[in-house]
Amino acid sequence: MFALAARYRGFGRCFAGVAGLCVLIACSGSGTRDGVATQMLLLQLAPAALGTDLALQQRLVFRRETGEQQIDALLEVDANEVRLLLHQAGQSALRLYWDGSVLNESRADWLPAELSAARVLSDLQLTHWPLASIRAALPNGWRLQASAAQRALSYRGDIVVSIDYLDAQHSRLTQHRYGYVLEIESAEVAQ
Repeated sequence: MFALAARYRGFGRCFAGVAGLCVLIACSGSGTRDGVATQMLLLQLAPAALGTDLALQQRLVFRRETGEQQIDALLEVDANEVRLLLHQAGQSALRLYWDGSVLNESRADWLPAELSAARVLSDLQLTHWPLASIRAALPNGWRLQASAAQRALSYRGDIVVSIDYLDAQHSRLTQHRYGYVLEIESAEVAQ
């Protein structure tokens, strides 16, 4: 089922607490900005829309004003499914499965209930999926601007999320609305 997990069972490292996962908590639905309710976009693109198979081992570093936390991830995408495993200290924290119509998750009991698999999937797709696929899924008011080194998703002119592609293995997702930065270091894994 999760071929990469078996290969990298010993990859987990001991990191500071579960609190790092809380930075992923970016309420799905609506948020507020200057006291005004605003929409939040959650992408749910088909796995096949990526246009290629993908197998990555990732180190994720979450930064907020309150601190920095790290967690490891294994990501596999093929035409039929997205599979993501977040693990910390050798323990599975979250397994996410997306087949294009149903989002399933398996989570550790100690994982905060507020952690949104839908938000994780959306950030993942905004980072990796082709521009045309993302733009075709955007509702009114949303816009995606992009260059070779950056993507910026905005709602009615306000930048909500930006992604900087620092090099082939390193990107930085800044969630402006919810105040977190996600540094992503990726290494391809031979399948």
